[in-house]
Amino acid sequence: MPTIFDFQPQLYQCHSEETLSEAAKDEYFRLVGRVAEDGLEQIFPLDAMSEERETALRELRKAGFIETAVQYHGSDGHFYHVTLNTPKTEPMHNGGKRERFETGAVRDTDEGKPHPEYISPFATERLATVLAEGAKKYGPFNYQKGIPASRILASLHRHLMKYQQGSTEEDHLGHLAANVVFLLHVDECCKRGILPDSLLDLPDYSVIPGVHENGDIAYEHE
Repeated sequence: MPTIFDFQPQLYQCHSEETLSEAAKDEYFRLVGRVAEDGLEQIFPLDAMSEERETALRELRKAGFIETAVQYHGSDGHFYHVTLNTPKTEPMHNGGKRERFETGAVRDTDEGKPHPEYISPFATERLATVLAEGAKKYGPFNYQKGIPASRILASLHRHLMKYQQGSTEEDHLGHLAANVVFLLHVDECCKRGILPDSLLDLPDYSVIPGVHENGDIAYEHE
């Protein structure tokens, strides 16, 4: 089943679509956020559907992000069926090197592949707790919509300062980790073309003249 990560290009496309209202964009992010739990087809009671939400869903259908249908469910009444269009998938990558197990099973080796299992489960729990708090405040996957790097870095520095001061009013170390995740996300998604490069709004120090080892500014002999 597709996950939210499979939808990243379409999330960016939706976010960048100027013809869509903000309500429609927010609705699409909510629908994608429910994919892992509810699947590609999501069902909502028609009598609980607000006019604003129906309008947002019509916009998304017209833009090609979803398909919709109203179905009668017997004594339960009418329900609104929303089906997210499946992201395009790439064929399975053939890594070349394979490993055979004593059972006879064969699969590609894990050479050169990332190992998320190396991340401490205790660190993961602290990070996940902070992300859960953020989801309650801003909505699930809010940071994945794209936050300017400068804003993330400013928050990171504030939590680092508070942690250095010994403050325990919040899990400042957990928030530090979350901000690092946010920076990694926006940096990688910008490199992949999923998010706009304008989010990487940090100073460009490459334009500053180089210096010699003694600290003097480099110059050219005429």
